[in-house]
Amino acid sequence: MGEYVKYHSEQIKIGTCEDLYYARYQDFVDNLPHFSYMDGNLQPSKYLKEEHGWRYRFPFPKEDGLGIGRYKDYDAGFHFCVPLEWSFQIEHQDVCASIKCKDGGYNVNNYIKCPNSKEWVKTCSNRYNDAPFEVIRQKQVEGNLWTVIRCSYCESAVRLDRKDAASLCRYIRGYHRPYGLEDSRYLYAREVIKRIIAGYNKTRRTKHGNCQKVTA
Repeated sequence: MGEYVKYHSEQIKIGTCEDLYYARYQDFVDNLPHFSYMDGNLQPSKYLKEEHGWRYRFPFPKEDGLGIGRYKDYDAGFHFCVPLEWSFQIEHQDVCASIKCKDGGYNVNNYIKCPNSKEWVKTCSNRYNDAPFEVIRQKQVEGNLWTVIRCSYCESAVRLDRKDAASLCRYIRGYHRPYGLEDSRYLYAREVIKRIIAGYNKTRRTKHGNCQKVTA
């Protein structure tokens, strides 16, 4: 089910179900006086209510200034890698692999364990030591904005407690450091880290952004 608000006279899609792909939390805070109700949707102010469990678009630095409803890649993510042992703490889903018939018959779908899961690694002899993930969204929990990440293989999403968010920031910094301290990719990663940390500070919440590891 799509979620919509009216911004002045324009209808804007903000997301689907609990995922507000096209809206940062701050977008709602800044523009709430300019929103109006649309039939079949919630009152705009309710998209800021923590009890409804909305997941907001992460404030990716490269998208600053675009504004609500203007984000082109609806499901964008910021890529990084973590140690496999850290990834094993997350409950991964099975991944569907389609097997093609050489004689032109129907393909067969085969479900395998996620390559970032402990079950899959046990059966693989040539697995890399890093597990790819993405920062994707923020979710209000206990008055803060918790970072939501997902597995790049099975797309299982989890929100992180403060301790795990701190570990995440160390992994992001370490993963991007080989680019060089003055490289634009490393500098961008540092800005992402700042916005992750800002989300967990109740008393000093910034314009861009607030972790118990559970299903998101």
